[in-house]
Amino acid sequence: MGHYPWVYDLDGDGRDEVMAGYDLLDADGKLKWSCRDLDDHADCLWVGDVNGDGLPELVVGGSVTVMYDRDGRELWRYEGSIESQHLALGRFCPELPGLQIAGLDRMVREDDGKGLKGKDAMFLLDQNGKELWKEERTTDGWLTIVDAVSMFWKNAPDYILAYRRGEGVLPALYDGKMNRVAQFAEQGYAVHGDLLGSGTEQVIIYTDELAAVYAGEPLPLAAVHPGRPLPQPKRLYSSTLYPGGEVEL
Repeated sequence: MGHYPWVYDLDGDGRDEVMAGYDLLDADGKLKWSCRDLDDHADCLWVGDVNGDGLPELVVGGSVTVMYDRDGRELWRYEGSIESQHLALGRFCPELPGLQIAGLDRMVREDDGKGLKGKDAMFLLDQNGKELWKEERTTDGWLTIVDAVSMFWKNAPDYILAYRRGEGVLPALYDGKMNRVAQFAEQGYAVHGDLLGSGTEQVIIYTDELAAVYAGEPLPLAAVHPGRPLPQPKRLYSSTLYPGGEVEL
């Protein structure tokens, strides 16, 4: 099936569909359509208006990276990866139309028990599935996770958060040209969100022993709107090891 399902109202009728691996199920559990000509299982999926037509598309990563419209028509297929393990949608290149798709290709698996060997690489696609760039890894590591961070600085574009890179490569944010724009001093897992209601996102790098919070600028450690709960995107209250989700239309 895949690593997790995702629930979204694709056709706007007030009832959610479930994307479970390569299969889309309706609200009653009936199969609506399936991805075609994909091997193994789905590792990641995102929903968003990638091409700017006002309707949601589904981007699925597995043996390849592929995008479908909500009716199950394949719009494009990127075969430049060996195993598309993680995806993230965002406006990493604001000068380009639509959304871009950041991905993580696991090229060489070599399990030494620590994930320190082997090799993976990030890549970035435009709204039509054309490769904008692919990283040339010079260090070992095949357990990288990528995600999209919005508004790390006010009026900043989206950035690619990459962590668990292996061989001493620290977690960092990368822009749409693969430039590193911020680096975090701790190794660990990562989560991000607007913790204070400031309109910007903070990145938390955490381990079993600590949680380090990083911001793009100094912030007072006080709620902007005291006593009022902050809205939480589904990404925060439905969290998995394999990041995925939706970009608001």
